[in-house]
Amino acid sequence: MKEMEALFDQLSDENGGFGYSVKWKTCYIHDEKNWLYVVDPAKDTFEINQFTISWYHAANHKHPDTPVVLISYQSDYHAPDSWVDNEDEVDATAEDIASFMGNIESGYVNDRGVPDRLEEIG
Repeated sequence: MKEMEALFDQLSDENGGFGYSVKWKTCYIHDEKNWLYVVDPAKDTFEINQFTISWYHAANHKHPDTPVVLISYQSDYHAPDSWVDNEDEVDATAEDIASFMGNIESGYVNDRGVPDRLEEIG
């Protein structure tokens, strides 16, 4: 998938300001003898640290010209040692993905009531 390959390249590019360690989603398959570690040939999902970023095929209602990715991650913000699975839709740009991950890693809990872009405030 060309869009995800472009995001992968942008997010892993150290000269572009991001420099994340990005890995394509992999799976295990069994051939006649062994289990093999295989990169998903669809290339529609990659991983950065504890985040899984997947192409989201639904329309983006906030910004119709921008596709959306789905970011999955676990958090324990609600109670210690009580992990919660989270999924959030984020605009499919390297800047928005990096900003979202930075906010989560710094302890900011995504609040859907807060506008995510300046044009939504005005």
